[in-house]
Amino acid sequence: MKSIEHRFGSQGTRPQNTATSQAKSQPSIVQDHQGSGDNIAGNKTVNNYYSPPPTPTANDGNTEALQLWTQKLTMYRKEEAIASDPEQKFQLKKKIQECKQKIQELEKQEEKIFKNCQQSNHYIERPPIEEQCHQELSRPGGLIRLKAPKRMGKTHLMNWLFERMSQSQEYTGIVFDFNEPESGVVADLDELLQYFCSSLSLALDLPDKLDEFWQKKRAKTLKCRAYFEKEILKSVEGNLIIAIDNIDRLFEEKYQETSLDFFGMLRSWYGNAQTLPNWQKLRLILVYSTEDLPNLGMYQSPFNVGKEIKLSEFTSEQIKDLVSSYGLNLSNEDIGCLMELVGGHPYLIHEAINYLATYPEKPFSEMLVKIPTDEGIYYQHFQSYWKILESEADLALALQKIMMSDVPTSLSQALIFKLESLGLIGKHENLVYPRYKLYQDYFRSHIEQLKEIK
Repeated sequence: MKSIEHRFGSQGTRPQNTATSQAKSQPSIVQDHQGSGDNIAGNKTVNNYYSPPPTPTANDGNTEALQLWTQKLTMYRKEEAIASDPEQKFQLKKKIQECKQKIQELEKQEEKIFKNCQQSNHYIERPPIEEQCHQELSRPGGLIRLKAPKRMGKTHLMNWLFERMSQSQEYTGIVFDFNEPESGVVADLDELLQYFCSSLSLALDLPDKLDEFWQKKRAKTLKCRAYFEKEILKSVEGNLIIAIDNIDRLFEEKYQETSLDFFGMLRSWYGNAQTLPNWQKLRLILVYSTEDLPNLGMYQSPFNVGKEIKLSEFTSEQIKDLVSSYGLNLSNEDIGCLMELVGGHPYLIHEAINYLATYPEKPFSEMLVKIPTDEGIYYQHFQSYWKILESEADLALALQKIMMSDVPTSLSQALIFKLESLGLIGKHENLVYPRYKLYQDYFRSHIEQLKEIK
């Protein structure tokens, strides 16, 4: 199987075929300004309270470096809030921007580390999910609807499936990520369809003949179908798997007009693949994070056909298998204590076990105590949530309400959609609750920070 993961470019309406530079194994650390007390704010009282954390070096681990840079960011933000001199504020803003840049670089590296540790030697099967997916992809015109909150292992399963299908040379796989194109592209059906077609051509190393098809006076989706049928399907030997990741971006209300036609087109393609011989080589994987599907007609929706797969959490036995794959030995009591905080969440479990394997000298009890704090192993995970919450005050207010309540509570559907997609809440009928004790413990201890978001 020729497995290709194609990501959109960030400029223009079509992806550019440019080489991507390799990320450095360690971040380039710019030395901090020197001086007794780090007197940027010009306030000796402030200096007594805020001595700068040490600047991370190449010898620091990725997680430790990330924590140090974030501590520096917090310090500079506090100093900026009370600094009065314009020049001092300007210098602090530069330092804040530097910290943000370093944090972003380190977070990208952490994400790569997590994906690397999820290779086949650490992949834990969740029967019968894998076999169900394999059977559906082996069927002419197969379609999988892969649903789970963020970081539940959807991409991991998708990679495992591609590897499994690669045992046969009859499959070519492409990943199309809806999180990459600009909002303007997603909002305009014509631009989106051109982007989609051009991306497939680029991923398959085919010439872009888009202009030949788009000059004709046809409906936009018919132009897309014609291009896909004549330029993509005919060029692929064997079967073609297209995995559309983060397709729930189209569930947002602002993309409603685009989504109706795009989803209708996918449903039509699925129908073609059931009956037309030249379309039967097509396989689709739709990957999304929420139960709240768009309101589509019965024959316009690709979410009521094919095989639905809901990723489950790890069981205690599967966690034991993962622990063994890392060469560790945790007691049933240790695993139970960890699951009490994070359930069987694949990412959170992976992070904990990977940490224990990386730092065998660190006691399990110490890790467990620090888990729901900013000093723990999920620090980066929490920071990814703060980035979102700080830009969406209504979401922060809703989360505050949920985390402080001892009973399930009600929210608007729009807020439920966002929080469920993030994996922060569970839902039963029309009521929601903190998904894990980890989240409730952490955000309760940071309730004042939530209240400050306006």
